[in-house]
Amino acid sequence: LAAQPSAIFRFAPDLHSPYTLQFSMGVERQLAKSLTLAANYINTHGVKLFRSRDVNAPPPPYLQRPDSAVGVSRELESAGRSETHALELLLRGKISRFFNGTVQYTLGRAYNNTGGINARLANNYDLTWEWSRPDFDERHRFNLLGAIEVGDWFNLGMTLSLVSGRPYTLTTGRDDNKEGNANERPAGTPRNSLQGPGAATLDL
Repeated sequence: LAAQPSAIFRFAPDLHSPYTLQFSMGVERQLAKSLTLAANYINTHGVKLFRSRDVNAPPPPYLQRPDSAVGVSRELESAGRSETHALELLLRGKISRFFNGTVQYTLGRAYNNTGGINARLANNYDLTWEWSRPDFDERHRFNLLGAIEVGDWFNLGMTLSLVSGRPYTLTTGRDDNKEGNANERPAGTPRNSLQGPGAATLDL
């Protein structure tokens, strides 16, 4: 163990705290005495997000590390960014004679180029294909929350959630660039290019 080169984790000289810019606009319409319909657009931008990169990774043609006396030299940078768009439709109130609650549908799209401090890049020298869908991106989400009321002696509460699948990354399982992580992707393949299954949850 003593012969193994040291691993280093350090801050980039120009490191800054990340911040988020968000704006939204919407319209709301009263359809009946106790029923309201709303539509909202939400836009979010993440700026100077944290991303870590191995600055001592073997450069092409991936033969050896530039500093052989040091192993992984992971540097925390303020180089990430994100962009999110979402359209939300909301119907709330007494929807029918027997049902009182909230129905919500969200159509969204999110992109970023960082998975956070602990994420490992597929290639520390080529970040072209890192701008893609984040792990948490869900294109469609439907929520229904309310109660079915029949008379004075029966009340059924319910929650229904339907969500489209989240993305995941196609990898080769190899470490062709000798960085110590077997997370290489096929050439020209973005991060999180595949689509996982959706999910449905019903509580009564």
